[in-house]
Amino acid sequence: MTDSRTLGQSVPKEGLFLMDGMQDVNYELFADSVEAECSFGIRNPDQTLVNATLEELGLAPYRKRHPNTLSGGQKQRVAVAVSMICGKDLLVFDEPTSGLDFDSMTQVAGLIRRLSDMGKVIFIVTHDFEFVCRTCSRVLHFDEGEMPDDVSVIMEALPKLRELFSVSDGKER
Repeated sequence: MTDSRTLGQSVPKEGLFLMDGMQDVNYELFADSVEAECSFGIRNPDQTLVNATLEELGLAPYRKRHPNTLSGGQKQRVAVAVSMICGKDLLVFDEPTSGLDFDSMTQVAGLIRRLSDMGKVIFIVTHDFEFVCRTCSRVLHFDEGEMPDDVSVIMEALPKLRELFSVSDGKER
């Protein structure tokens, strides 16, 4: 079910949340190849699923390459691929758009929405306002061990969201 008042494209009412923090995908990839990364730590990985996911995300040509030789957007797609393959119901993405250009950010947003459509519950740690508007249904704002704000990502909440992300409304004051 979606809420037509969301800021970005159609975003599920439940399942996508935001938390505030920082991370770098370069420290999240451990295997010697993209293909190995997609089954790293998974007991009895389904190789058919690995292959299909690599094809679906445009990563098949890079399957034998070391993940650290990929672009930022490709690395993020590898992280999403692992999430699609691992079979976990709860996923956490820490700064998934860090260092990405707009096109790569929109690709990652689409992939994360697809994971949500698969029934995954997703927590995203980010400072990326545009990404939040395209991907999330709620913003959980944490500050010094407290959660002072739980804001739905809808048009009516835009002023509060801009305040939380320190984003100007474009009007001169």
